[in-house]
Amino acid sequence: MKSAATETIDRGNLLVELSATYYGVTTSFEGLAEIEMPKWRILFLIYRNEGCTQKRLTELIRVAPASITRQVKLLEAGQLIRREADVLDNRLTWVFLTESGKTYVEKKLDLRRQFFETMLTGLSEAEVVTFLLTMRRVRANLGLSE
Repeated sequence: MKSAATETIDRGNLLVELSATYYGVTTSFEGLAEIEMPKWRILFLIYRNEGCTQKRLTELIRVAPASITRQVKLLEAGQLIRREADVLDNRLTWVFLTESGKTYVEKKLDLRRQFFETMLTGLSEAEVVTFLLTMRRVRANLGLSE
């Protein structure tokens, strides 16, 4: 087996590697946290921003508005979030966590921390920083930076 330093890089395989890693990470997290990734992403963004418009969720997650609406309705039916019309612009709908939603997310955040520890086992702090900076650069190169 070749070491990472001497392995020939096949750039043509990059999409396969990225896809396999993304799929593995998301399915592993979904299994551990017992939540589908689309729902988690919405709950996490609402939690982190202390509320968010559905329009902003669409921009952050980069999916069709109908997908966000569908997920938000499911989360609302589960009493994890509540929606409110914007008082200044009735075209906007704000989404907030309910108390039970906040408790739910905070429990999942503990699992998320454990997941990251496992996922990053054996990587130095410098390697993690390089990895994060590399992902940001790739997104910027593709015009996907926020």
